Amino acid sequence: MFKSSKIPLVMVTAFLSRKAMVGYLTEIAWETDVWVAEDVTHLIHFNGQHLLQLYQSQLPLI
Repeated sequence: MFKSSKIPLVMVTAFLSRKAMVGYLTEIAWETDVWVAEDVTHLIHFNGQHLLQLYQSQLPLI
């Protein structure tokens, strides 16, 4: 679906509320971003350094 995209993709996990997010905190990958609908203007960064940065994977793109 995104094979021909020229723009790097960034994956963001989304939750309706912080309360809903709490049950998944141990499963959210480090160096990712989370958006919560009840606070629409804020992203939570699980690394503290980068804002929406492309993840450099060793896996080949399909």
